[in-house]
Amino acid sequence: MKKAFSLIELSIVILIIGILVAGVTQSSRLVSAMRLQSAQSLTMGSPVGSITGLTLWLETTLEKSINQSQTSQGNEINNWYDLNPQTTSLSNATQTTAGRRPTYNYSSKLPLINFNGATNGQFFNLPNNTIPSGDSGYTIFLVARLAGDAPARNHDVVVAGLWANPITLIRIDNGSGLKFTNFTGGGASTVYWPQTANLPSNTLTIFTAGYKNIAPRILTSHINTNQLVSISVADARTTGIDYNMIGGNSWANNEFFRGDIGEIIIYNRYLKNDERLDIEKYLAKKWGIKI
Repeated sequence: MKKAFSLIELSIVILIIGILVAGVTQSSRLVSAMRLQSAQSLTMGSPVGSITGLTLWLETTLEKSINQSQTSQGNEINNWYDLNPQTTSLSNATQTTAGRRPTYNYSSKLPLINFNGATNGQFFNLPNNTIPSGDSGYTIFLVARLAGDAPARNHDVVVAGLWANPITLIRIDNGSGLKFTNFTGGGASTVYWPQTANLPSNTLTIFTAGYKNIAPRILTSHINTNQLVSISVADARTTGIDYNMIGGNSWANNEFFRGDIGEIIIYNRYLKNDERLDIEKYLAKKWGIKI
């Protein structure tokens, strides 16, 4: 004859289950805390600040990168703080309009900034000329992922300028891959638009775009350290200084980025190969990206 559990036995079972659940939860929190601490240590010891020409450094793991009062899942972020140690005039990314602010996303291994990609989507403004203008060389590092449910269209990530004037632009074309532009010849009449291979969605990727402004001028791109594009540019680059944005643009309401960004690093010169590799290796180790 089967005997029912007594109240005491049931209480003991429930207590044991509670202890096990609490232990698993505490262990998960400990792992997350250790992972974040490791990322913070890698950030503080990275080569980014020691390489000359740095104009912008945005990342998500340090306490000084984001207001700590806003670091809860889904909270709107009104300021993403520049970490550039080479200047006292920091180029903080800002958004003052509620509903247009990107949000905090800590649903994966490290915190990210999430952009919703809506018709009137979320984006940050940057001070004019944060993104190098004129014929300045540049190297831009981006750690980002496109959302799995992102619509099949252009998703603008790093933007400088108006549509009517020369612009610099990094965008993800959902279906064709990462693209970046270089307007030359005195206006938008000569456009160099290198395009990489398509990228998997929901996967953090390191994208590096570079422009060498000394003859022979070239545009290059690397994904996870692998070079995918290297093309010659005939004329000097002509890019305006105003309307610098992250996650959207100033001329269209249907090209806002849907996905997450972990880090953006911009230099106002074309980095040497070993300098580029040093930063890509740092980003790969920090974000757990295989290169």
